[in-house]
Amino acid sequence: MIKTIFSLVILSLFLFLFGCNTPTSDAPLTPDMAKNMIKLRGFEPTEEGFIKAVRANDTAILKAFYDAGVTPNAKDAKGETALNIAIQNSELKTIKALAEKADINLKDGAGNSPLYLAFQKKNEDAFNYLLEKGADVNASGTSGKITNQSLLYLAVTRGNDELATKLLDKGANPNAADNANSTPLQEICVRNDAKIESVKQLLEKGANPNVQDVSGNSALILIASNKEIAAATRVEITKLLLANKADKTLKTLKGKTALDWAKQSGNADAASLLK
Repeated sequence: MIKTIFSLVILSLFLFLFGCNTPTSDAPLTPDMAKNMIKLRGFEPTEEGFIKAVRANDTAILKAFYDAGVTPNAKDAKGETALNIAIQNSELKTIKALAEKADINLKDGAGNSPLYLAFQKKNEDAFNYLLEKGADVNASGTSGKITNQSLLYLAVTRGNDELATKLLDKGANPNAADNANSTPLQEICVRNDAKIESVKQLLEKGANPNVQDVSGNSALILIASNKEIAAATRVEITKLLLANKADKTLKTLKGKTALDWAKQSGNADAASLLK
C-alpha cells in the first residue's frame, strides 16, 4: 500500500514538473528528466518513439524529445522523415511544431521534399505554411518512375497556373529538369490543354526552349507534333518558341526535326512555320 502511494506521489511530481516545463517554455529539461516525461507519456525516448508521437499528434511531448537528444529530423524504417510523416498523417499543429526545429527542406528516402510532398498530397494548409516559412521553391520529389521532379513541373502538370506564377515569382528555376531531362516548358507543349500564356510566362522567366529530353524532344518538337490542341493555339506557341530562339534543326533520337514531326502528325499549320 505504501509502495503504491509512493509511486503515485512520484508520478504526480513528474506530471507537475511536466506542466511547468511544457514545450512552449524556453527552459530546457535535463536529458534524464525529458526521458522520464516521455516514458510517462507512453513513448520511448528514441527516434522510433518520436515518430510514434508525431503520428499521434502529441505536440506537447515533442520538446521533451528534443531535450532528450532525439533529432527532429528522425526517419522511420522506410526513410520517411518525421515532417513528411506529419504532412501525410497529422494535424497542422504537429507540422508547425516540427517545422520549428526540423529541416524543412530535408528529403525523405524516396526523394520527396516536404513542400513537394505537401502539394502532391493536396495538403493545402501544410503547403501554404511551408511556403510562407521559406521552404525551397526549387524543391523536388518523386512521382512514380519520375524522380527529381520540380514543384514547378508538378504545378504545370496539374494546370495550376496561379501556383506556377507564385513559384516563378519566388525564384523557381524554369529549367529544372527531372530524371528524363524534361522541363516544365516541354510538359506544357505536350499537354492537350497547353496555354499560350503559360508558355509566354516561362519564356519570360528564362526557360530554355532548346532543352531536349532523353528521347531528344524539345519544346518545339513537342508542340509541332501535338495533335490534341486547337490549331490556333499550336500556331501561337510555335511562333513564341521561334521568337525565343528555338532551334528548328534539333532532332529526336529517331532523327526527325520539328518540321518532320509536324508533317507526320498532320499539323500543316505548324509545318508552314518551320520550313
